[in-house]
Amino acid sequence: MEIRLETLFVTHLKNCPVAFQMQFRHCYEGLKVANKLTEVEGIVAIGKSKTHFKLLIGRSKIGLRLDERLVVIICFIHNEFLEY
Repeated sequence: MEIRLETLFVTHLKNCPVAFQMQFRHCYEGLKVANKLTEVEGIVAIGKSKTHFKLLIGRSKIGLRLDERLVVIICFIHNEFLEY
């Protein structure tokens, strides 16, 4: 699958610990070779949607959108390392 990262997501990811970034990188590599998003560990559909998903890493949640074969990593739904 083709993957696009939104700028805001990348900005917040840079502020996360290296261990978290490594876990994300593992999921990112899995997305490249997966046929379906749900084949990657930690990815679940949001409700019954076929286009919106979330990636769960620890207590953090990352929003994903599927457009045909393009996966857009939108933003953190919840970032355990960001102070609100």
